[in-house]
Amino acid sequence: MSEFKSINNKFLTVRKTVILTERIDSVIFALDNYFRNFPVEVSSGQRTPEKQLFIIMDYAKKIGVELTFSDDDLDTKDDNNNYLWQWAWSKVLDAGYLVNPPREAKCLGVYKYGQYILPSSHLTPCRAFDIDPKSSIDTVVSCLKDSIVHDVPVRSYTIERSNNCVHVNV
Repeated sequence: MSEFKSINNKFLTVRKTVILTERIDSVIFALDNYFRNFPVEVSSGQRTPEKQLFIIMDYAKKIGVELTFSDDDLDTKDDNNNYLWQWAWSKVLDAGYLVNPPREAKCLGVYKYGQYILPSSHLTPCRAFDIDPKSSIDTVVSCLKDSIVHDVPVRSYTIERSNNCVHVNV
């Protein structure tokens, strides 16, 4: 595999735990100089469905949701054809955390009840990464807006205050 350019960034640095792809690497590399006055970190890149389920489980535990499934139940469904993790994920959404499911799923909670939500764009083919603002989400957004004006291929971004990050789609 080729060496990723963004690992040498000076301002938009990439945590060692982040899994890069060529697609997100090229955008992270192109964004580096836009953060020259406000250094930040890329905190997440490509994920597996299993990692996405682990994130949901972690948030569920934080808000006190009893887990009636394990990390081995990614594709296990109940008698109503719902994934075993679907209720917990829906409660995480109800608590205000923005987290997509590891598989397309219908929201069973109050927030977005009945809507089908697509899997995370962090999954293959990875089209997203997260930026940890370190201090100011608004500063990250300002830098992203400036980069978009100058044709850096950022398709969109989502402010995730409850997750303390900015999710960037490429």
